[in-house]
Amino acid sequence: MTLNAKHVFLFLAVTAVSTFLDLDVLPADEINLPTAAITYKYCVSCPHERFLTRHLCEDCDSLDDAADFCKFMPNPPPRNTVFFAHPRFEVKTYKGDRCGNIDGTKAVVCTQTSDIDCAGLPKYTCALLGDRCFAEHSLATGHLFFAEIYCE
Repeated sequence: MTLNAKHVFLFLAVTAVSTFLDLDVLPADEINLPTAAITYKYCVSCPHERFLTRHLCEDCDSLDDAADFCKFMPNPPPRNTVFFAHPRFEVKTYKGDRCGNIDGTKAVVCTQTSDIDCAGLPKYTCALLGDRCFAEHSLATGHLFFAEIYCE
């Protein structure tokens, strides 16, 4: 079956509903889509949307940008790894269902301080991990396997 506009719309609609309902995974066999619209075996993308939202800052050029990225995200974590730019990703199945970047990219780790700004938002300090870093995250949830990040 070829992929047409109706299939793409259906795929996007299912993705939007699963995001709205906070469903991280919809098994492919539970919805009627052509296999061309399914990434690996789940209706999630590589990279996962949660990974993009929590860890990828396309507009970051500095440590201060990364600190702001962390500060303004919903439910800011006490510690967060931020990747700059937007590298290419691929599915990696040798360690389970994962997605990883195939282009090395700048990465920093940001830690929440005890200070807050005048708007009541937490402040962060960030430190460089490396300029050419690689990481993997879960295809099912978007969870970053931060302990396995490596930089060249």
